Amino acid sequence: MLAVVLAGVVALRALIADSGGGVAAAALALAWAVTYVVGAVAIAGKTPLHPVGKAWGYGWAAALTVAWLACLCVSAEAVYLAFVLFFVYLHLLGMRRGTLAVCAATVVAVVGFAAHNGWSVAALIGPVLGAGVAVVISAGYRGLYAEVVARQQLIDELVATRENLAAEQRAVGRARERERLSREIHDTVAQSLSSIQMLLFAAERSVVHADAPVPAELPVAREAAAEALTETRRLIAELSPAPLAGRSLVSAIRRIADGAGTHGIDTDVVVDGNPEVLPMALESVMVRIAQGAVSNVVRHSGATSLRVTITYAPDRVHLDIVDNGTGFDVEDAQAFGLATIRRRAQELDGQLDITSEAGNTSVAVAFPICSPDESVDIEPMESDSAAWRVRYDRG
Repeated sequence: MLAVVLAGVVALRALIADSGGGVAAAALALAWAVTYVVGAVAIAGKTPLHPVGKAWGYGWAAALTVAWLACLCVSAEAVYLAFVLFFVYLHLLGMRRGTLAVCAATVVAVVGFAAHNGWSVAALIGPVLGAGVAVVISAGYRGLYAEVVARQQLIDELVATRENLAAEQRAVGRARERERLSREIHDTVAQSLSSIQMLLFAAERSVVHADAPVPAELPVAREAAAEALTETRRLIAELSPAPLAGRSLVSAIRRIADGAGTHGIDTDVVVDGNPEVLPMALESVMVRIAQGAVSNVVRHSGATSLRVTITYAPDRVHLDIVDNGTGFDVEDAQAFGLATIRRRAQELDGQLDITSEAGNTSVAVAFPICSPDESVDIEPMESDSAAWRVRYDRG
């Protein structure tokens, strides 16, 4: 440790000089070294950007200063200890106040050395040069340390961002899989159960029309099919996109628009026509398109107003999202998630129209309407049997 070595050198030179105060100077130098070691151990692990508490730091610096001044009064050799004090001041007091303290200590060192040995160029250059070196080294160390801290913070932020993105990607993947499963269940199991239920109903009616006794198992089977269909639809609802689960399409889109209102955007949701239940796959896609478009308005447009219109026509349903933002380049299909919106619209044969200019941006999509459930036409077959023909048009 440099401070201990310098204190030993000062004590040894004071004893060798034997100027009458050598023993006192050596004792004071050793006391200064002990004070330094105690304080250094106490602040171990502290950094220039996270110094020790003011009371403790100032007390330690004051104790070192008093011991140094006492030693300097006895022996000129104590001037060497000033170099260590420079770094203590700069570390504990910061660059601005530390530099002022270094300047003051330099003046004291020069005057103290001159009081013992007389004025000379060496008496002036030594302390001044040491002070300059200490200030430069301390400033460089602080700058380097600050850069290391900034880079570490940047790395931590990048790692956190990567983890957040990974979590979001996993969440999106789970949501897409749930949506896919809900569509598959709706298009297969639910449709099959609906067909079975209608077939059983048709068979029961045929037996009644033939004035034959209805088998006891037939109503039980029909009720079991109805219960299974209800449970399947409940499962489909649980797998539906979060904004849509348990809500109508209008309610889900109104909730999405209300989310934009929390960002200081005036929102308005308009429903034109008579709302009707649409196929789940179509409602899911419309919710996803609304989510993407409204999210773009919030994040990129700088808009102050947003209008969402749902129009129910006899054979089509329209969704229009209009804002008064800054606009964007429509030709840039990858920008602002336009490619995703286009892909979602194409999945269900939708027509997408995007126009944008400063103060008026519109995302309009239209889908053909199909029945959410299978329509059933029951016709007697040409044979004399009680069988029925059941025709299903999938929605």
